[in-house]
Amino acid sequence: MDEKQIVGEKAAEFVKDGMVVGLGTGSTVFYTIQKLGQLVKEGLSIKGIPTSVQTEEFAKELGISLTSFSEIESIDIFIDGADEVNSELELIKGGGGALLREKIIARGAKTFIVVADSSKRVEKLGALPVEVIPFGYEMTEKHIRAIGLVPEIRLNRENPFITENGNYIFDCEISEYVQPERLERMLNMIPGVVENGLFVGMTDLVITLDQEKCCHVKKVRTLERDFESLSNVFYIFTMILPLACPFKIVGKVSGNSSSVISFCIISERVEGFKSVAIRFQRSCLTCIGQ
Repeated sequence: MDEKQIVGEKAAEFVKDGMVVGLGTGSTVFYTIQKLGQLVKEGLSIKGIPTSVQTEEFAKELGISLTSFSEIESIDIFIDGADEVNSELELIKGGGGALLREKIIARGAKTFIVVADSSKRVEKLGALPVEVIPFGYEMTEKHIRAIGLVPEIRLNRENPFITENGNYIFDCEISEYVQPERLERMLNMIPGVVENGLFVGMTDLVITLDQEKCCHVKKVRTLERDFESLSNVFYIFTMILPLACPFKIVGKVSGNSSSVISFCIISERVEGFKSVAIRFQRSCLTCIGQ
């Protein structure tokens, strides 16, 4: 049994009876879907939301019941692969061209599980797909290049590759390190960009193999997406407070500040509930009288 099959089938263990399941696209999640098809024949009752036509057809062949967004309130679990995953469980996806649909489902899922063989684990995220509309894509390319990326149009033989949404994809080399969350925002502010392949703060679990080739489940340990608004609140606080009080506000970002604001929110949930550990640390603001 190869690595992809080991981690792919392991993910199926997290699917319970009655769940709405987001079904990813790719060579690793193929084994997850195949295993789910086997479990369905044994009596498991689930409804699937596919991320691509390929996955939809495969699920139907296996007898997995499918549903649509108009028929559900939420998605219980989404299982998909990744092109790259770093130590912070930040991902690059989109090698198969389904990044937009994958991100829609990932954002709507209560739990997002990534299956990745050891070759997908990286220290630094690299080649990044960016989906763009065909109209004016040459201008969009210039804007992407202007923020420090090196885009190259994805081809299908001699013609541009067309996604299932009718769009093009630029595969972009990240020439210099940029914080993934910041890069994601910068890209999505460019007119013509539909979505990009960075999945930041969305992953709950990564199932992969350790050095001994044993299956390993890694839980998210960075800022949990359910509480990502905490950083926004802090940002707004630092912007508004200088207008409301007669002090100069100096924000220190180094670890040398005299005190640190620390938020630690820990929530334990059993039987499918997520275990959340959030550590939000920022150097406190020093108020200096004018």
